[in-house]
Amino acid sequence: MSNDSIVRRMLEVVESYQRGDATASAVASSVELYEPALEGIPDSLRHHLHSLSAAVLSNEATDDEVRSLSLPGNRSEVHALHDALLGIAGGKI
Repeated sequence: MSNDSIVRRMLEVVESYQRGDATASAVASSVELYEPALEGIPDSLRHHLHSLSAAVLSNEATDDEVRSLSLPGNRSEVHALHDALLGIAGGKI
């Protein structure tokens, strides 16, 4: 499976979340499932994708969960995750 195919699958979930059709946990699960299959991307970008998915997940967490899990809380992170995925695909998607 090519990076473009992998990114497309991840973007489907991210865009579904943006429309309100998927949960934040689906976004995080998608990153966990597909990120290891991406080839030739730097570790820093891999860490960035995971950080962004954690931030998206924090959007659905209660204040107590955010504090206890030390989750970042910024609703614009889903847009940053979307942009990072497009960057991996070279904007071809």
